[in-house]
Amino acid sequence: MIQSSGTAWVHLLRYLILLEGRQKNTLFQSLLYALCTAYIASLVFPAGVSAQTWNGLLWITLAFNSITALASSFERERSARYAYWSVLVPPALLYLSKFSINALMALALTLLNLALFALFIGWPPVESAGFVVHTLIGALGFAAVLTTTSGLSARSGGNWGLMAVLSLPLLIPGLLIGVKGGERLALGAPALEYSLGSLGLALLSSALGYLLFPYLWRD
Repeated sequence: MIQSSGTAWVHLLRYLILLEGRQKNTLFQSLLYALCTAYIASLVFPAGVSAQTWNGLLWITLAFNSITALASSFERERSARYAYWSVLVPPALLYLSKFSINALMALALTLLNLALFALFIGWPPVESAGFVVHTLIGALGFAAVLTTTSGLSARSGGNWGLMAVLSLPLLIPGLLIGVKGGERLALGAPALEYSLGSLGLALLSSALGYLLFPYLWRD
């Protein structure tokens, strides 16, 4: 094994970034979806939309983009590669590295969506800093849920039907919390409890994956 957990995480993270860099189709799909959604919304609502409608369209786009980009996190990790990984790093560290990559990708996609919506539809009359922070926390929740469920389904033989069953009960509450918090901010009301709820969901999902993933390595 690599001599220390910190060193192992850095090496593994660098390697996974290089791997993800070769999968440009996923990034382009997410970019195209966000661009099309923002552009169509600008055509349908030429006079602009209310802050609540803007918020709803944004979260719908974020949810689909996250599923497209992050749901296949462990798709390439088959049995032979699991055996190879187990020689190099602890399984929990592999999960942590995958989650780190997905979290970075989710944050990047969220900022991209916010920029495209602001460009094509205009920025809604909300407190910008709080709204952006709340949205980014929600994106971390999506990343945590999809990383965990992707790992579970991949290790169970690539059963993606299982992933759908596991993901929906966790993604829907996260989506509802994100939408409700965004609506509160759009109305000028505080939404700290919703942001904390999204953060709690992200922490719970990632902790669950971190604890369970080593057991999935046992054949």
